[in-house]
Amino acid sequence: MAIKEQRMVSLAPPIFAALDALAVKTNSVAKRGPKARQHSWHVLIERIAKGEIIVQEREPYRLPAGLAEQADAVEARQREQERTAQKQAERKAPRMQQLNMLDLEPA
Repeated sequence: MAIKEQRMVSLAPPIFAALDALAVKTNSVAKRGPKARQHSWHVLIERIAKGEIIVQEREPYRLPAGLAEQADAVEARQREQERTAQKQAERKAPRMQQLNMLDLEPA
């Protein structure tokens, strides 16, 4: 009988939940022990190590070709419209003149 090495793993609860879900999805079931006939992330890891389950890295999401340029063009038009609206508002606003109290003559 081979001696098994045991290691302690410290992971956040959401990570363990994800591993448990993957164990269910891959039908990784313990055959013996206190949790026999139950899905086990330990068995999942063992099956990955043995090559029974192949892990494939997910590719990062990329925008479809041309979509990023379209989004940039829309944002540029919106900025230009905001600048135009601000300039129009400045032209319509009444001009205020700042008075210096020292320049005023007494009544």
